[in-house]
Amino acid sequence: MNGSIQQKVALGIGLVSFILCLAIGFIYNSVIDSIQTRNKVLQSRQVLQDLNNILVDITEAETGQRGYLLTERPRYLIPYTTSIRDIQHNLDDLQLLAKQDSILSKHLKLLETAIHSKLSELQKSIDLYRTKGKDAAMQVVLTDEGQKLMEEVRSRIGQVNDSENILLQSRRQQNLYNQQVTFVALPVSGFIIFFLLGLVYWVVSRESVQREKAQQELNQLNQVLQKNMTLLNSIIENVPGMIFLKDAKELRFQLFNKAAEDVVGFSSEEVLGKNDYDFFPKEQADQFTSKDQQTLTLKTLVNIEEEEILTKQGHTRILRTKKVPILNEKGDSAYLLGISQDITEFKRTQEHIQQLNHRLEGQVTHLNTLNKELESFSYSVSHDLRAPLRSIDGFSQAILESAEDKLDETEKDYLRRVRTSSQQMAQLIDDLLNLSQVTRAELNIDLRVNLSDIACDIATELQRLEPNRHVSFEIEEGIIVKGDSGLLKVALHNLICNAWKFTSKQSEAVISFKSYQQEDIQVFALHDNGAGFNMAYAPKLFEAFQRLHTNKEFPGTGIGLAIVQKIITRHRGKIWAEGQVDHGATFYFTLGNVQQEEARSDDA
Repeated sequence: MNGSIQQKVALGIGLVSFILCLAIGFIYNSVIDSIQTRNKVLQSRQVLQDLNNILVDITEAETGQRGYLLTERPRYLIPYTTSIRDIQHNLDDLQLLAKQDSILSKHLKLLETAIHSKLSELQKSIDLYRTKGKDAAMQVVLTDEGQKLMEEVRSRIGQVNDSENILLQSRRQQNLYNQQVTFVALPVSGFIIFFLLGLVYWVVSRESVQREKAQQELNQLNQVLQKNMTLLNSIIENVPGMIFLKDAKELRFQLFNKAAEDVVGFSSEEVLGKNDYDFFPKEQADQFTSKDQQTLTLKTLVNIEEEEILTKQGHTRILRTKKVPILNEKGDSAYLLGISQDITEFKRTQEHIQQLNHRLEGQVTHLNTLNKELESFSYSVSHDLRAPLRSIDGFSQAILESAEDKLDETEKDYLRRVRTSSQQMAQLIDDLLNLSQVTRAELNIDLRVNLSDIACDIATELQRLEPNRHVSFEIEEGIIVKGDSGLLKVALHNLICNAWKFTSKQSEAVISFKSYQQEDIQVFALHDNGAGFNMAYAPKLFEAFQRLHTNKEFPGTGIGLAIVQKIITRHRGKIWAEGQVDHGATFYFTLGNVQQEEARSDDA
């Protein structure tokens, strides 16, 4: 009979638990679905709001742009700039909302393309106004390109609006359905659960099995507790850090794990029940005890960055320790928990690194001294060489002028060769000094360096110096970079002059300067249709004094491209060239993160 009652009670409890789990699960899922649907409704509303904001902001941006172009007042650019920032903010919000919505994500990609095209059109007219004047900008504004782009934006926004409105209506209906199901499920589930609970309580109250059952549960809990204690002890023993526990009254060890045994050299059997004075010198024991008492008194964690400890073998180890008070139910300190990490090797490594840094600082100081001496030597040598070269050139010219009728053609040719060689030597000295200055010069970083304007200025100056040459320059507008404007101007000057020189034998010379994106990196290209070069000798192009043509063909010292490479390298970039004999050459270069170069220069 008893066994039958117990089975009924167990069956009743099991049935209640099963129904309770079903009800809780059903209600939970309904609530979750309702919350998710409500969040989706809010998401759709947010999408519609962001789309409306974008349309308003684009209109504001266009208004600000038109106001600026018509009135020539910069204050009209304030709403333009603010609207662009707000548009990007709304687009970012929409991207976040579209992460789990593939349809919205697809629409947003098309919308972003249309928006960026429209904003580029607005910025283009502003840039034209700034660079070429109001008439050029208004010519762009008066075309129907802007209207087409705006219609495209409105069309894309309308598509997303229609899609989101349909989705919003569906989500509202789903949300209403979930709420209705939840409202019905709650009272029904509650009634069934309370009925079954009352039935079980009535059955259980009639029998005396409760005590026996409680005892069984207690035994099970004891087993679980014993298992957890075994697991906890295993974890403590195998933790790589040193862990120990002391009682608060006499500070005697109550726990000492294996890592602590390995560090100190004493086994847990030797340590348990004893205090620090049984193992360590009195001075160390006093120090440990003082920190223990401070922790117990303050009832807070005490962090000891470094403390020395003497091991059983007589070695000194350095520990980093945290001591924590363990409080009883009254809030008083009952135990002290200590966690230590052996940082002896870390400290030795740190000292070694400090020694290496000290040596490195000495080497850097020595290197700076050598650089200063080299700079002084370079200027001294250049000054000492220039004087005799000027004398050779001057005296040779004087002889040619004063004794022209007494010299035959061979003698005159010798003197002309002497003058040419001395002038080439002087130019070579200047180029070497320029190369040295480029290598040592401090970078002065400008956030906006207009390479297009610099290239145009260089082209204008070359055409002014040689007006009889017919050279067509194709320079892309609006190439803006970050770097040292002075050095970048030197680099472009050398590259463009190089192209100018090697196209001198072309009747219709063409020199172009453009940029393009390659794997998120901006690449700059300077092309000419001149003499070109054999790609087999490409590695020698940027080496000093390495020339692929004779002086009679194209004069030069072979330093210009070496200077360019130094400047590009200083800007954390790369330079390379491609060419074909008699079919021109193209020089490519990139510019990297110049802040890294600044930091490196400051450290040196």
